[in-house]
Amino acid sequence: MIWKTMKWQRWKHFVRNTWRKPSEHGWKGWGFLSDKRAGSLVMYTALCAGAGGLLLLIFGASFGVFFIIGLCMSLLCVRAVSVLCAQTDKRIYKIIHITLLAGLLGFICSFLVIESIIVASSRTDQTALEDADYMIVLGAGLKGSALSDTLQRRLDTSIQVIRGNPAIPVILSGGQGSDEHLSEAEAMYKYLVSHGIPRERLLLENKSTSTEENLLFSKELMSARGAVNPRVAIVTSDFHLFRAKLLARQIGLPHTVGIASSSPFFVEVNYLIREYFGVLYTLLLPERGAHSTMADAYETQ
Repeated sequence: MIWKTMKWQRWKHFVRNTWRKPSEHGWKGWGFLSDKRAGSLVMYTALCAGAGGLLLLIFGASFGVFFIIGLCMSLLCVRAVSVLCAQTDKRIYKIIHITLLAGLLGFICSFLVIESIIVASSRTDQTALEDADYMIVLGAGLKGSALSDTLQRRLDTSIQVIRGNPAIPVILSGGQGSDEHLSEAEAMYKYLVSHGIPRERLLLENKSTSTEENLLFSKELMSARGAVNPRVAIVTSDFHLFRAKLLARQIGLPHTVGIASSSPFFVEVNYLIREYFGVLYTLLLPERGAHSTMADAYETQ
């Protein structure tokens, strides 16, 4: 008992000396944490840590969850530097604070603008099938040999369109991943045939590994069949529609319209966040963005 009392006294002495405000420092040393602003910073940190843990527990380790956690950490960094600025006259902290704040505001503004464009473009074009020469269904990952939920939704959407437009040839585009038992194009072919779609209407493109390759190899397939500057309708997920049409124009398919399949709410939110980085990469680096799977949201839900 005496040992515990002595240990507690030593701990209190350490804490008091650690957080005391030394007068010999130009700024308040470790004592800056006793400021009310710093107290709020500690509270925000605890809340963000708790919220991040709760999100991971509920939704798992998804891109969207890590994005939210990263954004909260960025806000905390800006707040921490602002506390330092309030405690010292050192110019370096003010420069760092202004730089971080400007960068964060710029990122938030660009995020809101690009996400607004993606959401506004996530609906099926009203003139989607008027005079279309081909329809391309983009792959979206397999689980072994089973369709992912995202891919099945795209195919279910395409079935309705195919049945209503019996004259349009359909290209099924998607290669085989390392964890997939067959190519996405073959899996899509089997699914559509099992739902009564005539085999002769279906063309397979089974080499692509990214959205850009989906469209590029499909363009080569259309060219091999004699199509010149074809008008194309692309079937893909709502969140993916804007970037798919953007890439199509970059590779030389200017007459492109989109047909959107729906997505579950939480899946859509997660991939909308991912699409921001894909679109930004494609816009800033059109050559590398078009030829890189880094910009591609490879959906396997």
